[in-house]
Amino acid sequence: GDAEPPGSIVATPETTIDVPSLVIAGTSDGATDVHRFEEARPAFTAAYQFLALPEIGHFPQIEAPEATANAILRFLASLPPLAGG
Repeated sequence: GDAEPPGSIVATPETTIDVPSLVIAGTSDGATDVHRFEEARPAFTAAYQFLALPEIGHFPQIEAPEATANAILRFLASLPPLAGG
């Protein structure tokens, strides 16, 4: 059936995401409108970055692996060190 697995979390319009987040999306994604990510911005209460890759589709990690990897590395480098690390 449609029952959620034990321990799963169902997002609602009031759901917040309180961990640093990087969203990478292609502007030519036929499955997801990239504008949704900017509309969702208020849900992200920690560091948030959004990168729209021009002329890239639904799989940026395959279609633009170098740009995707570089964006991830820049994002990680921008975060403060973990406590105790």
